[in-house]
Amino acid sequence: MEKMNKRERRKRIRYYINKAMKLLSYAVIVVLIFLGIFFTYYFVSLKMYERNPTANIPRFGLYTIISPSMEPNVKVYDVVVDLNVFNENSIKKGDIITFISNSNVSKGLTVTHRVVDIIVNADGSKSYITKGDNNLKADQATVNYEDILGKVLFKIPQLGRVQFLLADKFGWIIMILLPALGVIIYDFIKLFRLLAFNSKFMRLSSINSKIETEIDVNDLNQLRTGLSTAKRFYKRKNQQ
Repeated sequence: MEKMNKRERRKRIRYYINKAMKLLSYAVIVVLIFLGIFFTYYFVSLKMYERNPTANIPRFGLYTIISPSMEPNVKVYDVVVDLNVFNENSIKKGDIITFISNSNVSKGLTVTHRVVDIIVNADGSKSYITKGDNNLKADQATVNYEDILGKVLFKIPQLGRVQFLLADKFGWIIMILLPALGVIIYDFIKLFRLLAFNSKFMRLSSINSKIETEIDVNDLNQLRTGLSTAKRFYKRKNQQ
């Protein structure tokens, strides 16, 4: 009884584990499909804009973080997804924006920092004071609206590592070899399982044939005679 309960518990555990693995695999597939559609849209829009600058600017932008100035909220090698802004009023205090820096330290570089204050100029335009979450002081120069590339919607953790890996020629080789190596290992595992099954089947066949050959024909005849005698005796006894 206890053995049956243990078997049932094991079956249930295996069932729930398999179900959880299936759900996890489905979730991963959905995420990969979403990312594939998103990246396809982004790169197609970017190529169209490069060929025709008068066309619509891509709605989204992707930027890889290479500085720890926004840690721990945004880490090095995270990729931030920015939404283009077409109105000054859409940028609020506390938003994280990506912009072209006018600071003497990082002039001309693309920076992603948080808006800590907004200045309204005499002509009604706005300038933005930015600061990295990990920095002690605000940025040296304010950010003009024209220099803003977008407002951060969300981040994709550590995706930049893949980008830097693919940028290297050895990275491309690794990305090609790893799936191929996985397929080869999977085929070897299937082959070893098949060989193990065949060897087990051959052992059982040899044992069966050995048992059959070791039984003597005279023994079989004696056994049959004994069975027929027992049947006759049983019938006579019932008739009496």
